[in-house]
Amino acid sequence: MLPPPAAEEEIQRLERTLQVTLPTAFRDYLSIMNGQHDEIPFIGYNCFLSIADIIETWSMMNELFEDEEQVDWVNEDRIKPVIWSNKWIPFTDFEASSRLILDLDPGKNGITKTNL
Repeated sequence: MLPPPAAEEEIQRLERTLQVTLPTAFRDYLSIMNGQHDEIPFIGYNCFLSIADIIETWSMMNELFEDEEQVDWVNEDRIKPVIWSNKWIPFTDFEASSRLILDLDPGKNGITKTNL
């Protein structure tokens, strides 16, 4: 069973906290499903994060990697050569070791699709 959808106010709080404008498709997803219950993985072993968990994970990653420099062994292409970007929005998680992220600041050859 899925949790209830996120209210518009929660989605706006997410945007304010992360200081981003979320793509329409991602806002639509949150308005249908605000995360999921951990015991039932959805994508591989990953579970969708709730807005509260997105904020918590994003904040933790920003704190851990705020002083990291660019990675010199990765050439910029679709993704910027960084360990972490505050414009990366985690939306799934597997035991804090594997995440899918929404890249709102892609590299020079990357794109962020705003409507899927």
